[in-house]
Amino acid sequence: MTYPNPTPASINLYIRRQQGRDVATNTKGKGLTVIIPALNEEARIGPMLNEYATTYPHAEIIVVINGTTDKTEDVVKGIERSHKNVRHVVYAERIGKGGAVQEGFSIARGEFIGFSDADNSTPPPEFDKLINALADDTSLAGTIASRRLPNSFVPQVQPFLRPHAGVMFNKIVRLFFGIPFKDTQCGAKLFRRQPLLAILPHLRIKDWAFDIELLYEFHHAGQRILEVPITWYDKAGSKLQLFRTSWKMLKSAMRLRLIHSPLRFLTGQR
Repeated sequence: MTYPNPTPASINLYIRRQQGRDVATNTKGKGLTVIIPALNEEARIGPMLNEYATTYPHAEIIVVINGTTDKTEDVVKGIERSHKNVRHVVYAERIGKGGAVQEGFSIARGEFIGFSDADNSTPPPEFDKLINALADDTSLAGTIASRRLPNSFVPQVQPFLRPHAGVMFNKIVRLFFGIPFKDTQCGAKLFRRQPLLAILPHLRIKDWAFDIELLYEFHHAGQRILEVPITWYDKAGSKLQLFRTSWKMLKSAMRLRLIHSPLRFLTGQR
C-alpha cells in the first residue's frame, strides 16, 4: 500500500496536535506559560504560586509584579528558590492587570500562553479544563473560564447584588461589542501562541476592559474562542468593591467602545 506525501497543512496540523498533547497529558505543563499579575498580593500569592508550580513543573510561570507596596516580591522570590520554573518581573508603577498580562505575553515562551489570578480562584484542576479543551480542538485559538454556563459552579454564596451586576455588565458588553461570551471577566484564559501574537499589536487597553478588548480582537479576527464552564472559588481578601468597581468597569467599557469607533479621537487614540 502506498501513502500520499504529507502536505505542509497536514504537517502543521500534526505539530499543533502534538503540542496540545504535550501540554495536556503526562508532561505536566511542557509548552505551557502561565502569567500571574500581582499587585499587593503578599497574603495570597504564596499558596497559589506553589500549587501552580507543583502541578505544572515543566511549565513557565511568570509573575508580573507592578505598583506593589507590600512584600509580594519577597514571597515570590521564596517560591522561586524551591521552584525553578517560576520567574518574576517588577514594575515600580501600577500598569493595571491588562498591562501586567501584556508584559507577560511579551516575554512568554510557551506554545500555550495563559493567565490566572493570584488569589487562586481558578486552581490548577480547573485550569486543566482550559488546557484539555484547547488541546482537543486544533481549530480553537483559545479557551476562557466561565462562571455563567449551565455546568459552571460557584460554591460560595455571593452577595445578592454581585451576580446580578455581573450579568447586567455582560449584557452591556455583548451589546457594545457583539461578542458572544457570557463571562468576559473571569480571570483565567488560555491561548495558542501564534493567534495571540497576531492580535497583541492591536491591544490598547490596560485596565478593567482589557479582557473585553482581548476577546473582541480575537472575535474580530475570526478566531474561535471556547468558553469553558469551571468551578470558581470566591476567595477572601478580594479587592473588589461592588459599586466603585462596577462604575470603573462601565467607564472602561464605554471608552473601549469609543476607541473601536469613528469617534476614537475623543479618547486621544489614533
